[in-house]
Amino acid sequence: MISAALSPTMGPPVSTSRKSAARKPVALDLSEWVARARHTLHEQGFIKVAALGPRPLRSAIIGQLRADGFEASKSTVRRPLAEQLRDALKNGTFIPLKTAHTFLVGGTALEAKKAALDLVRKGQAHLVLRTKSETLVPPTADVVDREEVRSARVVLAALLKRLQPLAKPTSQATLLRSDLQALLDEVPSTKPPHRGASTRGIGSAPKPAPASSDERLRHLFAAIEATRDERLGLSFVPNVVRRLAPDMDVETTHALLLDASRRELLELRPESGLGRLSQQDLRDCPPGPQGTRLSWARRL
Repeated sequence: MISAALSPTMGPPVSTSRKSAARKPVALDLSEWVARARHTLHEQGFIKVAALGPRPLRSAIIGQLRADGFEASKSTVRRPLAEQLRDALKNGTFIPLKTAHTFLVGGTALEAKKAALDLVRKGQAHLVLRTKSETLVPPTADVVDREEVRSARVVLAALLKRLQPLAKPTSQATLLRSDLQALLDEVPSTKPPHRGASTRGIGSAPKPAPASSDERLRHLFAAIEATRDERLGLSFVPNVVRRLAPDMDVETTHALLLDASRRELLELRPESGLGRLSQQDLRDCPPGPQGTRLSWARRL
């Protein structure tokens, strides 16, 4: 009989105590996994549920992170989406509703849309129509209220009715410019009356100038976003200057644009041909290199 100890195919006998040690579960340190998750959340803003740690601990980890103010979905734990949107809006950013999720981390397009509409319902943002795109804008944005929209529709309907006879191919008639302007002047202003200025028309009084450079910069970025050409992704600088005209003069706006460009917060591009700009546009564009005028701006 061949001894088992001499068999080349068999290893040394394994003791029962070693087998038991291999099957003994490793102790799981909940606090360590929670600390790791908090670090990732503060660094990246979100963490996948699958990366939180061992499966038996995940529910407990999520519970502690929720107590810290984070929110959880089926697949991620993240900074609350509403908080992320409010932070984006603080910088004067305009957020198209369809692409709101691209401004966030850890959220789907459907979740981002729901969070955006919740902000609107709570009065923490406005939803405006820009061309055909519904866009989320800061609560401080100068928007037209529902009553003004109704009034504007009435006036514009009257204007269209007045112009209808002129649309006939056989018509050679037109309007006096003063008559057209009179109709347009009936469209309600979007700006509230200035307090204490009872003798001035609605919207005729300028807004108070921003108190600090940070506020002026936020106004500048808001104007750039508001005048951005969706097709080009650029804002025409004269339009930016005119939008800010009630708040600051041309020289101040130019100084802000150039300072933001030096700080690489935005890109300024020169006009390819000065002949394309009117005299007013030339005055509204800050000077660029070699006699050019910086007529286009893009947020970086």
